[in-house]
Amino acid sequence: MRAWIFLLAFVVTASGCVSGATTHPGATGAGVIPRPKIVQGGPGPAQWVAFGPSQVPGDPFAIVSGADNNIWFSENVGNAVDRLAMRTNRVTRFAIPTKNADVSALAVGPDKDIWFTEPGPGKIGTLQTDGTIIEYSLPTGASPFDIKSGPDGNLWFTDEARAAIGRITTTGSVTEFTTPSGNPPQQLTVGSDGNLWFTEGSPLIGRATTSGVITEFRTHATTETSGITLASDGNVWFGEFFDHRLGRITPSGTVTEFYAHGRHPEALANGGSRFELFVMVDEGLARYNIQSHKFTVLGNAPNFPGVGPLTIGPDGNVWFTQPEFGTMSVFVRNVLTVTPTSLALSVGQSSTLIASEPTASAPLLAKSSNVAVATVAPAGSDTFTVTATGAGSCNVTVSDHKGNSFPVPVTVQ
Repeated sequence: MRAWIFLLAFVVTASGCVSGATTHPGATGAGVIPRPKIVQGGPGPAQWVAFGPSQVPGDPFAIVSGADNNIWFSENVGNAVDRLAMRTNRVTRFAIPTKNADVSALAVGPDKDIWFTEPGPGKIGTLQTDGTIIEYSLPTGASPFDIKSGPDGNLWFTDEARAAIGRITTTGSVTEFTTPSGNPPQQLTVGSDGNLWFTEGSPLIGRATTSGVITEFRTHATTETSGITLASDGNVWFGEFFDHRLGRITPSGTVTEFYAHGRHPEALANGGSRFELFVMVDEGLARYNIQSHKFTVLGNAPNFPGVGPLTIGPDGNVWFTQPEFGTMSVFVRNVLTVTPTSLALSVGQSSTLIASEPTASAPLLAKSSNVAVATVAPAGSDTFTVTATGAGSCNVTVSDHKGNSFPVPVTVQ
């Protein structure tokens, strides 16, 4: 394997740095759009929740889970960054001052604010907790694409137009480091070694230290690499879109590739559990086991096709946008289940319901819709005893702390 090591830096105090910053006050948070709750709501089990164009504004694109335990996404058409509040089930819009910002990526900064890239105007913006937006202009000709919070307390971004990896402090001071090959960097992740790893518009994977030393490692891809994330094995994983492969690179630079069974891997996200990656492929969302190398295609929510950026939400579910169709979907990883799914009893007879929801952070609850027909009482951890009290029918509904519910029809003779 051949690697190139190179250091070329130029320091730029961006025009948005302190005195030259373009600031937009927090009044931009005025637009509020109600939406349905994200709950399971039945015995499906409902593995998918989808939001159509009438429910999410402005063609959602970039998406990230915020430090405030909310979902944040950008509007490409609406030229805004939106906060989707998980508790109130409402969307608040924050308009970006610069027109046609075309936000391509969002990141949670070391200051807990939301940072975003604006490729068209060549800016990086930050949305503060009070709703104030500050935009920092980059060097002439810059086109920032991806952005991540670095281990050094700064933000790092890829500048495709200038073929550079950029660093911006939380006060707006910018430094860029040119890639040795001159190829444009695209997507970023922070490795287990504390370095920045990135894909390129070439068969290379790059590694940048926080001091600006860039090393490029050749893969076996025939064209560009795409999608990158740190996995639970301590290695960085990436996609080879046109070669139908997933790649793994160790901190020392050893590359191993795995065939993706004819699929085109795009965005990647660490599932947070052992050996699990989530990957966007042609058919939608897929789960990939980095130990067994098994691909499981999960697809899309019914009637809502399309693939885009993804993130693991504060609820542990997989959220992703579908820019081509102006939609957004959620794959519910931990579904509430109850067995049996219905009960037929005689008066005085009792039966047991067994409920399960992986990683539930609070005890499950159960309630009868008509205690004259049947009562329900806890009988242990996530187990309930249903007792028939009178002829008729009712529902015993098991629910969790998030509002997910599972109704069990009860018939008493």
